[in-house]
Amino acid sequence: MWTQDIDASNKHGINFVASEGLDGLSRDKKLIHQGANSGYQAINLAYHFGAERILLIGYDCGHTGSQRHWFGEHPQPLGQASDYAQMARNFATIKPADYGIEIINCTRETQLHCFPMMDLDDAIKACCDPGDRAEPGATGRKDQRVEAA
Repeated sequence: MWTQDIDASNKHGINFVASEGLDGLSRDKKLIHQGANSGYQAINLAYHFGAERILLIGYDCGHTGSQRHWFGEHPQPLGQASDYAQMARNFATIKPADYGIEIINCTRETQLHCFPMMDLDDAIKACCDPGDRAEPGATGRKDQRVEAA
């Protein structure tokens, strides 16, 4: 678990990462760019962890029914703002080719269209194709799944 809040990190023993409100992904592994939402930040963390292919799940960038989030509203004092149009513009600042990565949006109902779309089952099959696997004994993971919080 990661946080940008140093007090929360100290209080709850959560990993801390500094952040800035800049476009694209931070190349500095001690820093992530905010993008005004946790999903954007998770992509930056996955990039820092070495992911080359990132599958997005739950990146709807809009209301599903009357809810902002699948789990309901954030409890107070957490903010409730969800400027989905701004979030989409922020995501569009991430140019995967600039970072040598691939980002695929596997969210069924989404307003986020700046990344290629693919059915989740098809994306997993493509990621797990025997021709795409690391050689036996290799370390590390090529693919990471990141879910929006």
